Amino acid sequence: MRWLLFIILAMGLLALQMGLALVPRIGEARPDLLLLLVVFVSLFSGGIAVPLYAALLLGLMQDVVVGTMGPMTFGYGLVGLMMLRLRLAVYRDHPLAHVACGLAGVCVMMVWLHGLMPLARWMVRLVIFRSEEAGLWTDVRPPVVSWLVTVLMAPLVLMMLKKVRKGLGLRVVE
Repeated sequence: MRWLLFIILAMGLLALQMGLALVPRIGEARPDLLLLLVVFVSLFSGGIAVPLYAALLLGLMQDVVVGTMGPMTFGYGLVGLMMLRLRLAVYRDHPLAHVACGLAGVCVMMVWLHGLMPLARWMVRLVIFRSEEAGLWTDVRPPVVSWLVTVLMAPLVLMMLKKVRKGLGLRVVE
């Protein structure tokens, strides 16, 4: 993989994703373009190390921009691992496979960010700080519309990314 071109592409997608946050919209509909890039690299690259490094790098970029450290890195790493197992079971060029892989990635991120992390925060508050004032899922409002937009945009984004696959040096391993 040509890492410099990949980082430039990732920074462009991150800038586009952050720019879409400023556009007036109805509700909270923002696609997660970096998640779709994780899905793309995991589906269309050979080996195991490249997709995992790419997923961790993309998650780290997202965490640095947002101002948190760790949640997106770990979540994108989980998505990368799942896509490695899934890539041999799907026909990579079919748009419905892109929707299914996008949905699988969104589901992993949903379970991680809005299921396991609040549970861990609640357990830390309860066990370490002995505080029961906050409920288990009081601060959780998953952005369902954004996830739906991400899943529906998956075929379009993945087809556009397939045009730059050779430029990135990705080779498909059957």
